[in-house]
Amino acid sequence: MLLKEAKLLVVGELGTGKSSLVERLTVDRFTREHRASEGIVVHQWPRRIGDEDVFVRVWDFGSQEILNQSYRFFLTNHTLSLLVLDARRDSSHNKEEDWLNTLHAVGEDIPVIVVVNHSDTQPLSPLREEVLKERFPQVVALLKTSCETNEGIEALKATIVAQLEVMVSGSPSAPSHYVALRDALESETRDYLSDADFTRLCVSQGIQTDAQQHEQSLLLTERGHTLHFDSPELYRTHVLRPEWATEAVGAVLRWPDLRSSYKGVLERAHLALCLDAHRYPVETHEFLLALLTKFEIAIPLEATTPSKFLVPQLLSTDEPALPDVRGALRFEYHYDRLPPACLPLFIAKAHRFVEKRTWWRTGVILKRGDNRALVRTDENKQRMELLVTGPEVGRRELLAFLREDLRHVHMSFSETVIDEMIYASDDEKISRQPLLLEDLRQLSNAGETEYAAPGVGRVSLQELLQRYVIPEIPAEEELPAALPVPELTAEERQVEAERLAREQQKQIEEHNARVKQQEKRADKVSVVLEQQAAAYADRWIRLLLAYPLVLLGGMFVAIFALGWRETLPWKRQNLVGLVQNGWHAMAAWTWLIPLVGMIVAIFYGIWTKQNPDSDPLRRRLYESQRRKLFEKNGILR
Repeated sequence: MLLKEAKLLVVGELGTGKSSLVERLTVDRFTREHRASEGIVVHQWPRRIGDEDVFVRVWDFGSQEILNQSYRFFLTNHTLSLLVLDARRDSSHNKEEDWLNTLHAVGEDIPVIVVVNHSDTQPLSPLREEVLKERFPQVVALLKTSCETNEGIEALKATIVAQLEVMVSGSPSAPSHYVALRDALESETRDYLSDADFTRLCVSQGIQTDAQQHEQSLLLTERGHTLHFDSPELYRTHVLRPEWATEAVGAVLRWPDLRSSYKGVLERAHLALCLDAHRYPVETHEFLLALLTKFEIAIPLEATTPSKFLVPQLLSTDEPALPDVRGALRFEYHYDRLPPACLPLFIAKAHRFVEKRTWWRTGVILKRGDNRALVRTDENKQRMELLVTGPEVGRRELLAFLREDLRHVHMSFSETVIDEMIYASDDEKISRQPLLLEDLRQLSNAGETEYAAPGVGRVSLQELLQRYVIPEIPAEEELPAALPVPELTAEERQVEAERLAREQQKQIEEHNARVKQQEKRADKVSVVLEQQAAAYADRWIRLLLAYPLVLLGGMFVAIFALGWRETLPWKRQNLVGLVQNGWHAMAAWTWLIPLVGMIVAIFYGIWTKQNPDSDPLRRRLYESQRRKLFEKNGILR
C-alpha cells in the first residue's frame, strides 16, 4: 500500500501541449490529435523514489480562462508545478510571467519546473531563458521537450523525481487511519461534506480528537484528496470533488447577465440564478462567495457584510470615452511587478467615488464634488497613473483619498517594490519625466530649497511638495472600514434576512421573465432553422442516392438500346459490337437491373418525402445540420 503521496499540477495556456505531456509522462504514449481539455483530469502516477513508493497524483488543468483563475485553490505545500510553454509562440501567448507571478504570489515556496514543449520545431531563445531564471527564483529547472519525438521526456521525469524526492524525503508516511479515512472519502458520492459530517466520518474511522481530525484534514488537502481551508468563512465545508468548486466558478463567470447587465458586479442573490439549485443549494452560497473572495476572483465592494462583489475578469476590455485630463494633477506609482489584483482591489476600496460604474479592465473614473480623477494601469510599463482635474483644493483632497485607499491596497503586496512619482509641472509638454517623491523629500529635509527639474528648470522644492501634501481627510468621509460596526438585534437580523429574500425573489422573477422572452425569440428562429436543416437533408439524399440510381439506370438503358438496335448506322463499331455481343446472351434477365434501379430510386424518393423521420440516413443528416445551425445562432435545445 502506498502511504507517501505528492501532487503535481500541470498548468499553461491553451495549445501548449499539457495533455500530450501528461500522456507521455504517465503512459509513455503520444496522440497527435488532442481535444482541448475541459475541467480537471487527475491521473495516478505511482513512482519509485529513492527506497520508497510514492503515489503521485498528476492534475491536468484545462486551458479555459476560468480554470486559470481557480487552479490556485489547489496549491499546497506538497505541490510541484509544471508550467508548460509552447516554443513556437511568444510571451504574449504563453504568458509565462503572469503564470510565474501568480504561482509566486500564492506560494513562494512552491517549486516550478518550466517545460518548453514543441522544442523540436522552434527552440526557446537564450535571452528568454536567462530572464526567466533570473527573475523567478522558484523556477528550479527549465527543460525542453517534444512529446512527438520523445525528446527531453526522460530528463523531465528525472527532474520531477528529484524534486519529489526532496519534497517527500522529510515527510512521514501516512498513518493507517489516514488511509482508511482517505478510502472512505473516495467512496463518497457527495460533492462536499459539512464539517459535522466530516467529524462523524473521522470518528467512525477511529479519529477521535479535534487535533487529530484537523491533522487529517490538512493531510487530505495537501495531498489533493479534499479541498478545505481553516479560515472562519470556509472551514465548515470539505470539498470532495475539485470540479464541484471549479464548475461553480465557471457558472458564475459564464453567466451572461453578469457581464452585460451588471457590469461585473456580482450580488448574493445572483448565485441562485446562475448555479444549479440541486447541486449548489442555498446553504453552499456563503462558502462559494468566500472562496471567490479569498482568491480575489470576486472582491467585496463593502467593508462589512458585503452583498455586492466586483469580478475583475468580467470587466470590459474596451476603454470608454475619457474625460479631458489636460493640465491635471499627475501622480504615479511605479512597480517592479504590477500585481494583477491591484486595480480591482483599489476599485473596490474607492468604489464610493466611482462615477456611474465607469470602470474597465485597466482603469476607472472617479468623482468627488467638482473634481474628477482618471486612474489607469499600464502593464507594459508596470505603473499606475492618477490624473485629477477640477478646483485646486479639491484636487489635493481627492488625490489624498485615492492615495490613502491605495496605501491600504499596497499593504497586501509587501514584497512588491513601489515608488511614488510626481511631476514638476501640470503641463505635459514641458514636464514629461516623473520625479521620485522620496528623493525630493530627502533633499528638502537636507535643507535644499530648489530643484532643477528636467524640461522645467529650477523650481521651489517647498511649493512642489506642497502640491502633493496630503491634507487632513474630512471626518465625515472617513473610510467605512474605520467606522464601528453596530451589533444587530435578532429583530433587525430578521428584517434584513426578509429584505434579502425579497430582493433575491425579485431577481429570480426578472431573470425568469428575460428567459421566457429569449425562449419566445428562440422558438421563432428555431422553426426557420429546422426548415433549413430539413431542406439540407433532402438535398443531400437526392444527391447521394436518388439521382445516382436514376442516372445509373438510364446509362444501362442507353447501353442496351445501342446493343439491340439493328438499324443504327454505327452498330458495327467496336463499342456497339462489344455491347451487343457481351450482353446478348444475358438479355433475358440483365434488362431488369436498370429497371429495378429506377423503380427503387423513384419509390425511395416518394417514401422519404412522405416519411422523412423514418430514414436513418436522412435523420442523421438532419440532426447534424440542425445542431450546427442552432449552435451558430446561440440556441440551446
